[in-house]
Amino acid sequence: MTSPKPKSEACVFCKIASESTHKIYDTKNFFVIIDGAPLGPGHLLLIPKKHISCYGDLPKNLEDEFFLLKETVSAFIQKNYGRFILFEHGILGQTVYHAHLHFLPTKKKVLTYLNKTYKSGQIKDFSYLKDLFKKGKGYLFLQEDDKSYNILVKNVPAGFFHTYVLSKLLGVSDKFEERAKNAKKVFMQANKLWKDTVS
Repeated sequence: MTSPKPKSEACVFCKIASESTHKIYDTKNFFVIIDGAPLGPGHLLLIPKKHISCYGDLPKNLEDEFFLLKETVSAFIQKNYGRFILFEHGILGQTVYHAHLHFLPTKKKVLTYLNKTYKSGQIKDFSYLKDLFKKGKGYLFLQEDDKSYNILVKNVPAGFFHTYVLSKLLGVSDKFEERAKNAKKVFMQANKLWKDTVS
């Protein structure tokens, strides 16, 4: 599986990477934003500035910075929103073909809900995604209650977790446009909390 071109003018995340607006936080190689159609308060994305297809394709030289920022965002979410899950469409079901890790506060047991319809396999850690990617396989990554899983599905539609799983479980609209109406409010709240508790 090969990575896309280094930067794409059509990629919304490449565009945001070069802007100063929309970001909650910015480091040398990553930035944090609110999901464009949040599933609830505190729904954040951790995104590399480099145009890579998914975190399974993350270059080794960016790993330390990524894991440090992942822990920073996790601590922020835990402190301000409580329990949360992480998920990533590793090629499968992506709506934007640029790596982005979702942090979604929720008290709902997502894996229990998923396992009613889909199979999952527990994985040791995030590095397993690199192995899957190297083998030319996509993945659907879920981390819940400090355990990591690969959701075993094939040929999933774009926005699979959002539209077909989480919107139903959380009782929110499965329409992007409907959820997008809340993006500004979610951004303002998270941005203020970040400045008050992290920056």
